[in-house]
Amino acid sequence: MLDVLESPRLYRSEFGFKSRFVGNYLSRALAENKIETDGFNRIVLVGCQQERRPNYIQDKVLVVDVPFDKSEYNGLSEDQLPEFFCKMYHSGIESMRPTFKIPYDVLIGSIESFRLGGYKNVWQAKIKLLKEISVKATVSCTMTMEFFSARLNLSRGREIFYDEEILNTLPDESFFGGQFRDITYSNYEVSVINRHGGRVYYLGWPIK
Repeated sequence: MLDVLESPRLYRSEFGFKSRFVGNYLSRALAENKIETDGFNRIVLVGCQQERRPNYIQDKVLVVDVPFDKSEYNGLSEDQLPEFFCKMYHSGIESMRPTFKIPYDVLIGSIESFRLGGYKNVWQAKIKLLKEISVKATVSCTMTMEFFSARLNLSRGREIFYDEEILNTLPDESFFGGQFRDITYSNYEVSVINRHGGRVYYLGWPIK
């Protein structure tokens, strides 16, 4: 995650939310690969306006300071911000490479694929065939600088029965992480289940 040191709380929150959609994209890329590291299981990039501290590991977290130019940031348009964030991530990754064992090729390749994809972060969080009703259920996610959105799609072959937004939050995993552990059908209801076993969303079946 990118954060800003020594800045007002509201400013930090805005920066963190806007940059997080890039960090989420990279995190999911790492999760798809078996990564071996030395002494840490998470990387945190910290945007800083002061002199950079040496990279260090604390509680199995590799902390990396990345130069942050507040004046440049404030002068950018919304369309320019994704590339600004990508360059910050790239800078942090490069600074880790000489001294820490990191999945360099995966990280740099993911930044490039993110650019080539038009800075879009979309993915399918859960896909399940509900055999009881022969329906394919999919939770599709979109994350931008402004919001996170999840949609539930129910289909059979090419026929789509349902396609609606089921969750909309600020763009940070603390709001939506673990919300789509399962999709079930029971008692004439299709339910999206979170990691705690609670229902995030449900609708009656058949759809009227």
